[in-house]
Amino acid sequence: MLTDQISKEEVEKIENELIDCGIHGKLRKAFICQHLNNQTKTGFEEAFETYRGMELDEEDDFQAWCSECEKERLKTDGWNDESMEFANIKLVCENCYFEIKEFNLNE
Repeated sequence: MLTDQISKEEVEKIENELIDCGIHGKLRKAFICQHLNNQTKTGFEEAFETYRGMELDEEDDFQAWCSECEKERLKTDGWNDESMEFANIKLVCENCYFEIKEFNLNE
């Protein structure tokens, strides 16, 4: 049973960290390149190793991109306007992120 009250600002902060996914409901936000999906394997690169249910630091979020975006990122010495334009980052929920990750990494 929760007994601590939280302020309106804290509630809004928590709400702002969530996305309302049409499939999974309100979950944490994740960011993926436009090429990642769960129909065609495109490779899967992450900012750091992730797993379902993991705790994130306040400044962290789930971020992934495909093999072609990784080639573009390396060619341009990291993320810049050119590589970001190629990636065309999309917002998805945490569950969509891990479904896409599992699809792309499973043989």
